[in-house]
Amino acid sequence: MSHITDFNSGVASPSDWARMYRNLGIQVVPAMTPQENSHSWKRPALSSWRGLEHQLVSDATFESWYSGGGQHSNRSSMGMICGACSGSIFVIDVDLHKNQLAQSWLLEIRERQVWAGELETVEQQTGGGGIQLLFRAPIGWLSPTCKTSLGIDIRGQGGFAMLPPSMHESGRSYAWKSGHEPWNMGIANAPLWLCDEIDALAGPASGRGVNLVQDVSIPSEQTVDAFGNIINGREGYATRLIWAAIVSEYRECPFKPGAGHSNAMMITAYDTYERNVKSRLIDTSSSKGDLLEREGRGISMFKEKWNYAMGQWDTKISHHANAHPISSSESLSAERPHVAEVRSQYFKGYPANEAKPNLSQLWLIKGILPQKGLAIIYGAPGSGKSFFVADLVAHISAPHIKDWRDRKAATGGVAYCFLEGGFGAVNRIAALKNRLGDLGYFVSYPESMNLSSAPKHEQEVRSAADCDAKKLVASIRREQGQVAVVVVDTFSRAMSGKDENSSTEMTAFISAMDYLSKELDCLVVVVHHSGKDQSRGARGHSSLLGAIDTEIEITRPNKELPGRIAKLTKMKEGGDGSEFAFELEQVVLGFDEDGDAVTTCVVVPTDLEPAKSKSKPLGHNERAVLDAYETFQADAPDKYTPLGTGFPDKPERCVDLQNFKSFAIGRVADTGKSVPRQFRDALNSLRGRGVLVINGGLIWRVR
Repeated sequence: MSHITDFNSGVASPSDWARMYRNLGIQVVPAMTPQENSHSWKRPALSSWRGLEHQLVSDATFESWYSGGGQHSNRSSMGMICGACSGSIFVIDVDLHKNQLAQSWLLEIRERQVWAGELETVEQQTGGGGIQLLFRAPIGWLSPTCKTSLGIDIRGQGGFAMLPPSMHESGRSYAWKSGHEPWNMGIANAPLWLCDEIDALAGPASGRGVNLVQDVSIPSEQTVDAFGNIINGREGYATRLIWAAIVSEYRECPFKPGAGHSNAMMITAYDTYERNVKSRLIDTSSSKGDLLEREGRGISMFKEKWNYAMGQWDTKISHHANAHPISSSESLSAERPHVAEVRSQYFKGYPANEAKPNLSQLWLIKGILPQKGLAIIYGAPGSGKSFFVADLVAHISAPHIKDWRDRKAATGGVAYCFLEGGFGAVNRIAALKNRLGDLGYFVSYPESMNLSSAPKHEQEVRSAADCDAKKLVASIRREQGQVAVVVVDTFSRAMSGKDENSSTEMTAFISAMDYLSKELDCLVVVVHHSGKDQSRGARGHSSLLGAIDTEIEITRPNKELPGRIAKLTKMKEGGDGSEFAFELEQVVLGFDEDGDAVTTCVVVPTDLEPAKSKSKPLGHNERAVLDAYETFQADAPDKYTPLGTGFPDKPERCVDLQNFKSFAIGRVADTGKSVPRQFRDALNSLRGRGVLVINGGLIWRVR
């Protein structure tokens, strides 16, 4: 990043400061002041900021904060969100005035420089008397975000650091060290040996005297209330608790636990953590967990630390477990957060009388896409299913869009695997960006992948270099960190030639999708084709239908007209049957070297009834089959649809499909085609028009 030579700190307004930081690629955001929140003021003055840690906010968002008359244009208190959104910048915060060990560590680090000036970087003096050094993380290394007992804090991915000209609670301002201002010198790239030293602070380091996690007793700087609840040092306590739990698990079994078991261990450990700490906030209307989360010391922090420690399973965890026997400081009786609860409880039971409903955060798009699990969106070739899916998930990734078709949409990253469209499919995303604006953290992966099975345990994965499911997880974590949705487009390409009608191979595919969902803690959406007989739904073995949480069918009622319909045909945690009409509008992206237009399509919502009304009048065979249905139903014994997935909310009169076929098949005209085929075509046409519905061996009329 080039230096900024025309910045004058002596006359700069808060907006000037913020614009200078943004021009350097820093994610600058408005921050709280000590007067606004005396207990926890070193945080963004935003209602929500966790979604800002992956990339710079849009120009429109920044201008709404800091342009003339912007919401925070006169707020001198500001800070930076560290990590990917700020060009991989991380901060080493050294409290020189509080802990002599911090000063000793810094001197030792500076004495170990291999090349002169290697650690010469941007540096600020905090209002509290410490210093903060800014570095850029090298490719392939993710800086932790943690506090240590040495008085050295690391602000890495998603961490937050105050910036000048903010005012400290001491009454002194944060200020850049003379000659080390960001507009006068570049932010240094951290050498790998410094990264190792930081890892040593965040986790176990063999041979160092300041091994923070081997000593799992409560450090002296932790303070407790009259009831023994930890008030200060909670983050360090969480780190030690997590490390002790995972090391103990490794000693019992050296194979890395799967996502489900790991999550159960984490929940058990977090229960212990929450039970033994206390929030500094006072709000009798909120639970302890909610208060801790508001402080940044709750389940989100705990989960981040847990995932980081689990990532060290084959390295530092293995070394610690094998090199160090269980010491007295790790003894289960001496450890305040009884780690025995983590080691001995593999499954946690939840008494029914203590059950509390989860009333929020269940949806990515309310009533359409759940927050987690597996969704299938399918249709015939040319139905527009891929365009529909791209448009649907873009409404999740776009930070400025809060709804889809008047249904509330969450905001999160999207990883779209174009297995069928290749790089040409990226044109669809370019058109979406032109239509919707900023798409946020929407990343395309236009490569061939074999996602037909999930990886086994770690020993097998090392010899299975072609396990694309594991490679995809690693790629998404490296490129995006956390995502809300992974799209696999299409099912057939992901299967890589496997038999989709085989129960064994379909089960293996479902396992792979489940692996993606659990490892990335997200929803997986698979784009799929309908079978030759569209009345039977999505192609492949029936075990797929039982495994999915959501199913959406895309149909084109009249191939000669543009109208299309997306129908929610299955929803485990909600009602199905909702329909959404849309059309595909051709757009010009530009012109090639020959002057010819390069085009693609975008989704345009339409009204449902007009889309249906464009259908042609019923043909002879369609009318014959429909008349046969009316006759057959009138004479058949009364029978009604059951309640459940794929059936109406209110029972409708229906008949057995096979009995009806036997009755009606002879009523179609003989036009040279086989009679069974003519009957099937007519029945499928009526189903595609939304006149007849087939499910569970039953058939009933809708309109």
